[in-house]
Amino acid sequence: MILADYIEYLFLGRGYYSVKKKEDKSKFIKAILYFVNMLMRYDSLTVDVELRKKVLDELGRERPQITTEEEYERLKNFDGSVGLKKGESDADDKLNRYFDTILPKTAGGLWHELLAYVFLLRNDVGYIVPLLLSQRLLSLEDHVVPPDFQEDKGGRTQA
Repeated sequence: MILADYIEYLFLGRGYYSVKKKEDKSKFIKAILYFVNMLMRYDSLTVDVELRKKVLDELGRERPQITTEEEYERLKNFDGSVGLKKGESDADDKLNRYFDTILPKTAGGLWHELLAYVFLLRNDVGYIVPLLLSQRLLSLEDHVVPPDFQEDKGGRTQA
């Protein structure tokens, strides 16, 4: 989730501000959709052991410092599913967290959120406010955990 939040911040917190004209908006949406396609391919890394080993080997060759991390070898040699919801994954919490830090959130997480964002952009449903930096809105007595995106059209706020 750490890497996924960072990627969302880059796309939505910074990338959106580069859109100046209408044709820039279509290029921005196209870039997001290309990235979603790549994430959907990554989705199989949670259950496809051989593909995960190949990706980790290549990542280790490109970035040798990763191979010295504590959980790298264990993840590379792990034969079960990893990165899924609690109870569905064969890995323990520590290995799931490591998998989540080294590769973007899979199992339908980040790419679903990006597709929802593209839907909101394409249909021009209102003002879209990314709440990626403020995951908890504080009040005097409690806090609210909002969704990643909030839109407002004509004074109505929807999640």
